[in-house]
Amino acid sequence: MEPPRSRAAEQVDIGIGFIGFWALILLVTVLWQELSGSSALGWALVLAASVLVLASLFRLRYKVQRRDQQQGKD
Repeated sequence: MEPPRSRAAEQVDIGIGFIGFWALILLVTVLWQELSGSSALGWALVLAASVLVLASLFRLRYKVQRRDQQQGKD
C-alpha cells in the first residue's frame, strides 16, 4: 500500500491530467488542420502554450515530490 500523498501533489497531478488531455486534443486538431490545408497557426500557438504549462506543472510536481520526501511523507 502506498503512503498518503500531500494534497498539493494530488492537485498538481489533477492539473497535469487536465492540461495533458487538452494538449492531446489540440495536437490532433493541429494535425487535422495541417493535413486538411486549413490555417493551423492559432491552434498551434495554443498547443505551444499548453505544452509550456504542462512542462511547468511537471517541474512543480518534481519540487512537491522532493518536498514531501524531505518531510517523510513519501
